[in-house]
Amino acid sequence: MFSLLFASMAFGSPTKANSSLTLSDITASPGDTAIVSVEMTNLDPVAGWQFELHYQPSSITLGCHPDGAESEVGDCTNGIDDNANGAIDCSDMGCSLVQGLYGTELSISSVSNTAPSANGSHHLMALAFSLSGAAISPGSGELFSLAIEIDPNAVAGTYELSLENVILSTPNAQPLPVELFGGVVEIVAESVDADGDGFFEDEDCNDQDPDISPAAIEVCDEQDNDCDEDIDEGVTTDFYLDADGDGFGDANQPVSACEAPEGYVSDSSDCDDMTSAVNPDMDEVAGNDVDEDCDGVATPADSEPADEPASEPSQPSSEPAEPSTDNLDGDDDNSKAGACSQVGASDAGLWLLGLGLVFFRRRRLFSLEMK
Repeated sequence: MFSLLFASMAFGSPTKANSSLTLSDITASPGDTAIVSVEMTNLDPVAGWQFELHYQPSSITLGCHPDGAESEVGDCTNGIDDNANGAIDCSDMGCSLVQGLYGTELSISSVSNTAPSANGSHHLMALAFSLSGAAISPGSGELFSLAIEIDPNAVAGTYELSLENVILSTPNAQPLPVELFGGVVEIVAESVDADGDGFFEDEDCNDQDPDISPAAIEVCDEQDNDCDEDIDEGVTTDFYLDADGDGFGDANQPVSACEAPEGYVSDSSDCDDMTSAVNPDMDEVAGNDVDEDCDGVATPADSEPADEPASEPSQPSSEPAEPSTDNLDGDDDNSKAGACSQVGASDAGLWLLGLGLVFFRRRRLFSLEMK
C-alpha cells in the first residue's frame, strides 16, 4: 500500500490533510469479478468529490457490481436505461458503484474510460461525484465500492490500483486536502485439479494422471510418481553386463533399471566376462592355468590328490588268534574243505617222510637176511 498527499492549491500552500481515501487490496483469478472498496476517514464534513482510478494491466476493466443499481427504481439486469443517461445495465457507471457504510446516495455527472497513459497504466475518470443528501459528517468507514473484472486471459501478477487527481469538497464547495492510499490487485492462476487426485496443478507435477502426485508412492516406471523431481529413486534393480552371453555378468559393469536391458543379467559372479567357457557353472580343467569355475583357484598340471593321513599301527591283541579255516580245500572258493587241506599239508609231508624211512629200514633188513 502506498500513499500520496494531495492538497488543493486553492489554499495557496499544502496543509495537513484531515481526510484520507484508501483502496483495498484484492486477490482474484482470471475471469473473476472483484470488489474494490474505498475507505474514507474525514475530520471535516464532505459533500462531494472527483477522482481518477488508475489500474494496470489492460485486462482489468470496470465490472458490474452485484449490488449495483442505475437508480433508486432500476437495476442492472432489466435491460432498461433507468437513469436515462444512454448507458444500459452493466455498461452504466451506476451498476459498477454501490454506496457504502455512510448511507449516502451517489449522483454521477460524468464518467469516461481513457486509453493507456505514457507509463502503460489505464484509468477510469469519474468527475463531479456529489451527494444527493446531507454532507458526510466527520467519521470513518466505507465510502463506496466498485466492481472490476479480470480478463480470462489475464497474466498472473501483482498490479497497482490508485486514486489520482482526487478533490474532496466541503458543503460550501471548498476543496479539502486528502491523503491517498493505493491498493494492489494480485491476479493468481486459478487452482485446477484436472485429474481429481486432491492436488492442484501448481503442486501436482502431472495433473493429467491421478496416480502421480506428492502423495503417491514411487514405483519403477521411469516416471516421477511422487513429484520430488527424482525418477525411480530407491526402487530400481542392479543388472550386470554379460558380454560373453553365458548368463553370468561382470560385477564391475552394473546398471540400475526397472527391467534388465538387453545384454544384462542379474547375476554378477562371472570372473572373465570375455570368455563364455569361464563361469561358475563350468568344470575346472587342470593344467591350463585358467580358473574355469570362478572359485578363485586355477588347478596346475602336476597337482596330485593330497596324501591321506597315515593310519595308526594296530595294537597286538591280548587274546590268541583263532586258526583260520579259509580255503581248506585248495580251490580258492573259501570253502571249509579247502581250509582243512591247507592246514594239513605239512602233516602229510611228515607222514610220507616217515613212511619212506620205514620202507628203507625194512629193505635193509631184508638184504642182511639174504646173506
